[in-house]
Amino acid sequence: MPNPHVLIVEDNTELLKIMEIALRDEQYEISMVSDGLKALERIRLDKPDLVVLDIMLPGLDGISICRILRNENQFDSLPIILISARGQTDDVVAGLDAGADDYITKPFVVNELRARVRAISRRERRLNTFATPDPAFAPAENVLRVGNLVLEADAYQVRTPARTARLTATEHRLLSYMMNHAEQVLSSGLLLEEVWSYPPDTGDPDLVRAHMRKLRNKIEQDPNNPVFIHTVHGVGYMVADKSGAPPLAESK
Repeated sequence: MPNPHVLIVEDNTELLKIMEIALRDEQYEISMVSDGLKALERIRLDKPDLVVLDIMLPGLDGISICRILRNENQFDSLPIILISARGQTDDVVAGLDAGADDYITKPFVVNELRARVRAISRRERRLNTFATPDPAFAPAENVLRVGNLVLEADAYQVRTPARTARLTATEHRLLSYMMNHAEQVLSSGLLLEEVWSYPPDTGDPDLVRAHMRKLRNKIEQDPNNPVFIHTVHGVGYMVADKSGAPPLAESK
């Protein structure tokens, strides 16, 4: 199996070199770009296995790049880690909404970068995206149901009686895992291990919180009063159908 190809997109040349050295030490194949428009061209041409993407870039910003890639079918599951300056909280949220899988805040130590890239590489190998999907994330008959919440694996789509929504790859993995463990309260730490492949006691709970918010906005009729994705305060999250609605009809 060839070493994963990581594209680093960063306009700070000193930081770019540091990131290159840090990841080459991990035996990744590295490409580097410092301009947003050139990065988009490079991604389409080279089809890397992972993109480490700064938010603030000349030519085209990282959030716009995320949004463009997620609208192209061949890149809708490409792992993307955002790099943001401290204080760019709104930009990080916008980047996750645009389809980024994870984020790192500057300034960071190289071991944090290595850990984030290693976690995604481990996850991709486990799911075997580099050949066969992990059965834990591929429900029988490609449909998973919890009451009136229906997840379609092939279409990366979720349905309820009120709406149908398209999911990103990370949203799909997260919802699939939770639906496979319906009625169980799952901690942020467990979800970071099982969905993002972080080692125990690592990763940022805010990452889980942001993706839960995204899922609720797509699934729930009233995200502030969810009936499918529930928070058990101080413990974690749970999928359960508490809508009381009649069973959802089969799709044609």
